[in-house]
Amino acid sequence: MEPQESREIQQAWDGIAHGYDRNVTPTHFWLGSQGLSRAGLCAGMRFLDVAAGTLERLGLTDFAARPVQTLSGGEQQRVALARALAQQTPVLLLDEPTSALDIGHRQQVLELGDQLRHEGELMVLAAMHDLTLAAQYADRLVLLDHGRVAAAGAPQQVLTRERIAAHFDADVHVVDAPDGSLALLPARSRAARRA
Repeated sequence: MEPQESREIQQAWDGIAHGYDRNVTPTHFWLGSQGLSRAGLCAGMRFLDVAAGTLERLGLTDFAARPVQTLSGGEQQRVALARALAQQTPVLLLDEPTSALDIGHRQQVLELGDQLRHEGELMVLAAMHDLTLAAQYADRLVLLDHGRVAAAGAPQQVLTRERIAAHFDADVHVVDAPDGSLALLPARSRAARRA
């Protein structure tokens, strides 16, 4: 693709990505007075195919005709993830990707990221406060405390009861889940259980 054609596609995508008066699916390309060249149009059509496939994989096809501002916070978060995935970059950076999602959509988003990662299509780096979800889906964890690395390694190495107590001031049970991953459960005090 020529640089000019690449800019045309990027300008079209920028208008869609930042235009909250637009629909979810990127079908409205701003063509400008000159329009897209043939190669640019072909690249745009490939992008639309990728975008449509991504919407389908995330179960968002029903939202395609809806303006983004009419979606709930969780729906908007899923649309933002779809937009990131549609760019087909080798690295996906996520900041609390499941914070506004219900349990089913959390699982769907993380399973998709895990599937793409295992297929070799994608490296996923995510900042997460839900340590159980992080333990279930990550191969490696980095625990940060005040911006410094407190621990790094496999979930079993990083997420110990002692480390959680030291860095989060929390009493938890670290248990093995049936699938072999870890789960962190809050440990209730005996006084709280008697009350």
